[in-house]
This record gives sequence, C-alpha cells and structure tokens, in this order.
Amino acid sequence: MRLKWLIFNLWLIAVCASAQNAPIWVKQHPVNEFGYAGVGMASMNEKGYINKAKERALADLASEINVQISSSSLLNTVEDNGMVKELYAETIRSTVYANIEKYRMVDSWQDGKEYWVYYELNRFDYEEYMEARRQKAIKDGFDFWYRGNSMINQGDMASGIDLLLKAWEVVQPVIHLDLRCSYNGKTVNLGTEIYASLTGVFNGITVSLNPETVNGQAFQSIETPVVVSVQRNGTPLKGISLQAKFLSGEGDVSSLTPTDANGESRFYIRNITSKQSQQEVCVSLLFDSFKILTEGKYATLFDKAMATRPEAILTINLKSKQLTAYIQNQRNELRTLTTAVQSMLTNNYFDVVETRSKADVVVTLENNMKKGALIPGELYNMVEYFSTLSVRILNNRTSAVILNYSLGDVRILVPENKSLPQAESMAVRELLKRLKKEFPAKLKSLTVDISGEIPMDEYVPEPSEPIVTQPVSEDVPEVTPYVPVQKVPVVQSVPENKPVIEEPQAETIRAEWFEGVFVEFSHLSVISNRSRINCKIINKNNDDVSLRLFISNQLVINENGEEVKIERIKLGADTSTYCVNALIVPDIPTELMIEVTKLSRVALLELNTGKENVKIRNLK
Repeated sequence: MRLKWLIFNLWLIAVCASAQNAPIWVKQHPVNEFGYAGVGMASMNEKGYINKAKERALADLASEINVQISSSSLLNTVEDNGMVKELYAETIRSTVYANIEKYRMVDSWQDGKEYWVYYELNRFDYEEYMEARRQKAIKDGFDFWYRGNSMINQGDMASGIDLLLKAWEVVQPVIHLDLRCSYNGKTVNLGTEIYASLTGVFNGITVSLNPETVNGQAFQSIETPVVVSVQRNGTPLKGISLQAKFLSGEGDVSSLTPTDANGESRFYIRNITSKQSQQEVCVSLLFDSFKILTEGKYATLFDKAMATRPEAILTINLKSKQLTAYIQNQRNELRTLTTAVQSMLTNNYFDVVETRSKADVVVTLENNMKKGALIPGELYNMVEYFSTLSVRILNNRTSAVILNYSLGDVRILVPENKSLPQAESMAVRELLKRLKKEFPAKLKSLTVDISGEIPMDEYVPEPSEPIVTQPVSEDVPEVTPYVPVQKVPVVQSVPENKPVIEEPQAETIRAEWFEGVFVEFSHLSVISNRSRINCKIINKNNDDVSLRLFISNQLVINENGEEVKIERIKLGADTSTYCVNALIVPDIPTELMIEVTKLSRVALLELNTGKENVKIRNLK
C-alpha cells in the first residue's frame, strides 16, 4: 500500500513539475502589439499532430485579424440593409486565413502528451502583403473586365461573359478592399463595375421560337423542328449555348447546337411521355461557367441577375386520341401478371382492346420457372426456384419490336412441403414487385410509329421459345389442375324458389377482414412444443392490397381462455418475430402462419392491421 502511495506521489510531482516548466504562452494566450499571435495544440496521439497544431495556431492567428470592409467596397454599395456584409464577413476571414504569408514560428513545447506551437505575424508585413494583392487584383481584374465588355459590345457574348467571370474570380478574394482605379482620366470602382457588368449581361437579349405552339401525340415524335433565335437589341448573337427541357409534362428533347451566324439553332421533340393535354418546354441560355455565380460563396449577390436569364416557352397541345394495345396471352397461369401489365398500359396512354386487328401495338408475355437446390433449415427445408419474365411490345403495323423487357432468374425460397402451384404463386408475387417498380419507366421510352394500316388478320405468332415449368421432383405423379379452394364452392340442394348459396369446403372457416379481403382458416398443426395456426388471405378486389402485420397487434386465446405468446408470424414469403409485409394479389391465396406455444384448440384468433380487425373462434 505504501509503495502505491509513493508511486502516485511521484507521478503527481512529475505532472506539477511539467506544468511549471510549460512556457508562459501555453498558460496564457500571448498579446503582440505589433502583430498577430496564434497558439495551437494537438494531442500527440493524433496522427500528424505537428501539422494539426500548426493549422490550429494559424486559424487562431487569423481570428485576431480584424477584417475591415472598405466604405467603397462592393459589399458596402449593395443595398441590402447590411445583410451582404454580415453574410460574407466569415467568408472574407477564411480567405485571409488561406492566404496568410510571412508568418513565423516563435516557439513549440511538448510534455509527452500534448504538442503546442506558437506563431506570429508582423502587422506591417501583413498590411504590405494585402496591399500587393489589392494592386494585382486591380491590374488583372481591370484587364479582364475591359476586354469582356468589348467582346460583348462586338456581339461575342460567350467570350465576353467568360472574361467577365475571370475578372470576378480575380477580385473576389479582396472584394472587401478599396478597388477604385483610374483610366482615360476617370475613376471607377472596379468591384462595383464588374458586378454591374455581370448582373446586366442579359440586358437586351431575347429568345424567340418558331413555331411557338405545336401539336403532338403520345409516344410520338414531332417532325417539325423548332427554330430558336437569339438576339441582343435586334442583333443576332452567334455561338450562344442553349438548353431545352420540359417545364410541364414529360418527354425527350434533342440537344441544341450553339447558335449560328444568324443567331439561330433548332431542336426536335423526340417523344412525349406524359398524359397532360397541354405541356411546355422551356428554352434558355446555357453557360456552364455561370456556376461560379450560382453555386459559389457569393451566389446570393447574383440571385436576381440569374433570375432574369432570357427564355422562351414552347407549348405542346396533346391530341386526345389514345393508342391501343392487344395483350396476347394464352396461358392461364400468367393471368395475374397480365392484369398488372394491362393496368400499367392503361395508366400510360393505351386503351387495351380485345382483338389484334384494332391494336396499334401487340404485347406478349412469357414466363419460365425452374427448380433449384434444396436449402436445409432449422425448422424445415426450403427449395429455391428461379423465375424469368419477358414482356415484348411489337408495332402491329410493322411487327418491329419496340420494347423488349425481361426479368431474369428472380430467386425465391419455398418450404419443401409446398405444392408447385403454391410455389408459382409466390414466384408471381415476387415478379410483380419488380414489374411494378421498373416497367412503367420502360413504357415511357417507347416511340410508336402509327403510319400505315393495321393488318386485318388475326394471326398470332408462336412464342420464340417454348415455355417450360420444371417439376418439383423427378418422379411426377399424375395430377389434376390446381384450383384454389375458394373457387370450388359446395352447392347444397335448395328449393327452386330460393337462391343458390355458395359455401366454403367442409371444416373451413372464412371471415371478411376488410372490404374484399377475407381470412380463411385452414388447419392447426403441432411441431414439437409449438402449434401453428395456418390460414389463407384471399383478395377479391380488382387491385392488389398491401398488408403489414405487427406481432404485437395480433391476439391468440387458447382453450383455457388464456392469451398465448406468438413466437413467429409468416405472411407469404416474409417471416419475422416482429413484423411481416406482403402484397395480396387478386384471387391468389396468400399463406398466413402464426406460430404459438403448444395448444389443442384456439378459442379466439384476432387479426389486426392497426385499422381493421377480424375475429375467428373455435379453431381446431
């Protein structure tokens, strides 16, 4: 114990001695009446601690420099109630820090844990340096400004603007100083003059279009070019870069070349992909070099000037006639995918027709699913399946393929005890997720040529490749086509004067959860020390229903009237101990499994989405 106390005392004495040995500038920030002082410290555990201490010392030194904004500075002449000066004071200070020169290191000190450094800058050296910078900025900035104005007056706007921007770059670091200069017997404030030239650079410039209004049709280009004319006070401007983009609506516009000797350029509407009856395309001047004004530190100074950039608006009137599409599909198992594709087509201009001879385009779907490997699991094994989907759109007049969209090898995992139709349903749901996310954007890339006559024959070409569904096992038993339970009603004999009532199969319990969505109890199973409540969710609506279930919102009461803990919940392919999500598509049952502690009978099952709930009783 005495040894530990002795060691502590020795350490304390060493620390005190080290602190006593520290120079005075470490203990108290130095004051230099003939200049500026900066002190910086960094832990010796930091990587590059010497450079970090130096950076902090110079930043400390710069903070002592009082940035004076000249009364003749641009920042004092712009009328904004002093907001410009306040906004840019810190910017100027950081510029000063970045350009400090002729500083010197006075001293450094370290104690094994911390590294300290002391720098100073002579006031007269600093003032001499800033005066030299001011003189150089005036000389170079004036040269760029004068030549830039001359170029603009001669009609060379592009070159003139580039020179004015270079003038601004030169004077920007010293914009707070007095930048007055004399030439040809008159005195000008260079900062103010450069600013005025840039903010007035668009004065007198007009952009006009011929024609100003065009008629268009969905998924069509417009053959008539739009001519753009750029003039300044009636004089054509050559070499002006332009941009055209949809202001309202959506579509594809060709790029524009710089204006020719007549001040003209032209562009085309290559496609229209919006349903709006009237759409607008904005044509404006494009100067990439203007980013220094719109994105730089001084951007707020030029907000008003950039807002006055000349532009012109092209109006597109959309014809009301919609294109027609025929969906060619002979396979019943593609029905859900076909319904989804039809919905997307009708949302993007197309009317779906029943006969090929009335269609502008023909849509074909091909689907293939193959079985993969067996994946061992803790509770049960899973089988992997890989699905592909191809959607092809052809011009019915020319048979040319205008869209070839495919989803390849979409992987799903299916419990080993599931049937092939159940696996197909799960695969379809996964394909639908991708289809709804990607296919609408593909539709907007279409261009449909509607010139010529639609063939009147009803010939349907064979698919390019046979569609094969792999069996679940090598020994395939003879089976009958799969039919969902709810589609095979048991019809009881009733008197002739009473309507026929459809009822579910024996030992099934079905209840409507919310509008058009039903829950159907299948069976109760026992695995080890747990029970599983197996149900199906059935959507009778015409559209998909998104379902999200939290375990904490669900309730199971056993045969003794006791609430039992829900261990896990599974909805479709999604399983979790917290929350599950699934897209319930029309007429395809989605599996719902709730795993609880072991029981022999469910007295009450209450399912709750947070808004709608349903209760089912006496499940065995």
